Amino acid sequence: MLRPAVHKYAPVAADILLDHLLFKNWNRYVDKDYDEFADHIYQLLLSQLNFFPDKAKFITERMVNGLWLNQYKSIEGIQDVMTRMNRKATFEVDFNQSVQVFTDQFEIFEHHFLSFFDDMFIAAQQWTNLQSEMK
Repeated sequence: MLRPAVHKYAPVAADILLDHLLFKNWNRYVDKDYDEFADHIYQLLLSQLNFFPDKAKFITERMVNGLWLNQYKSIEGIQDVMTRMNRKATFEVDFNQSVQVFTDQFEIFEHHFLSFFDDMFIAAQQWTNLQSEMK
């Protein structure tokens, strides 16, 4: 659905858009509050910063200071992410077109996301249970 809008960057756009759906459906899969989770991730990243290459340190610090995980909460935040992606693209593309496709076909995206994520969640639980039984 995204390929006509953003061509070879469709998988990248899909990843960002599906992150929004993960946030929207967060409580369906996770007991921990999203903001608490994001804060935990930021602290974890900062605590390991010394192990990162210099370029990764710079990007990680920008991510933490800019609270990038909060951008997945809203369509406006997703549009901001896509605008930044436009600047990084190596050929002419408008990532914001993917947001339009996403909002126009939101129910279809969400249906496929929930179907996949429900199956993945069950498989992960089964694998975890198997690992516990093997101990």
